[in-house]
Amino acid sequence: MHTTVEQPASQEAALFQIVGELEKFPESLHRIRFKDCDPFGHLHNARYVDYVMEAREEHLRNHYTLDLQRHAEITGHGWVVRSSQQVFLRPARWNEDVWIQTAILDTSPSGMKVEAVMRNLNRSIVHAAVWMEFSYIDLKRGLPIRHEPEFREFVDSLQIEKGFRLSLPEERIKSFRSRRE
Repeated sequence: MHTTVEQPASQEAALFQIVGELEKFPESLHRIRFKDCDPFGHLHNARYVDYVMEAREEHLRNHYTLDLQRHAEITGHGWVVRSSQQVFLRPARWNEDVWIQTAILDTSPSGMKVEAVMRNLNRSIVHAAVWMEFSYIDLKRGLPIRHEPEFREFVDSLQIEKGFRLSLPEERIKSFRSRRE
């Protein structure tokens, strides 16, 4: 699903660039590495979040030209994980190519909820789902702050489920199992 948003006017908001249509469900292909697997050749449970975080950072950089490190250096602000929840459905295996798709579920003045889904190469199997809530903070003070207005408008345009609450992950799993793109 695509949406179009106007280019931001302020210097801080210029840290992300909007070019034409925005992808609400960016995805990228990743190979499961041997070093990340348990003795059975399955991706270790603790490593799923690492793969998801790396994929999300890649999506931000490649789809929205948002470099998190540059943003932090220039603004002194950044995002930290406030909470996370994972569901492991089928093991991802050593040397397997997997698609990782991410999306902003919901936003708030000082944070956002992100969903990531890991699928096999032909997208027929869901390996895992991860939901993370991020808080936007002043990195020097370590306190939550509000998103800049232009950035808030940008992330609001990308959200896919306003008011999202993860109370029944089974219902959410059904929804993205049916969304094979």
